[in-house]
Amino acid sequence: MDSDDIIQHRDTRVSLIEVEATWNRVIRVYWSYFWRQLIILLLGTIGIDVFLALMFYAVDTPKHTVLQVIMPINLVLGTCLPIIPMKLILGKNFGTFRLVLVSTEADAQKADSTGVSAADS
Repeated sequence: MDSDDIIQHRDTRVSLIEVEATWNRVIRVYWSYFWRQLIILLLGTIGIDVFLALMFYAVDTPKHTVLQVIMPINLVLGTCLPIIPMKLILGKNFGTFRLVLVSTEADAQKADSTGVSAADS
């Protein structure tokens, strides 16, 4: 880690060191997110698809109708499920850095005085 990569932030409660978003760090975070997202999307969509296909097969529904139902459901799942791996990697330790959410100075002062941050309200 070069001295150019480090920006120190001082706060009354904690001392933080902000590190530069190098390609190596970005790729490590992206890969961590990507494989978790892939597993969740595959399990979610395949599980729902198999369940719905068997249900529609049992009542002898035409194939095009099944596809018209399953495709929008997969679109919704593909849009909503990726938040799960994002939540999983927040706070994760990547060895030389940790992925966290840090309050801005204005939010930190507001949280100190009220006990609730602006994002929580």
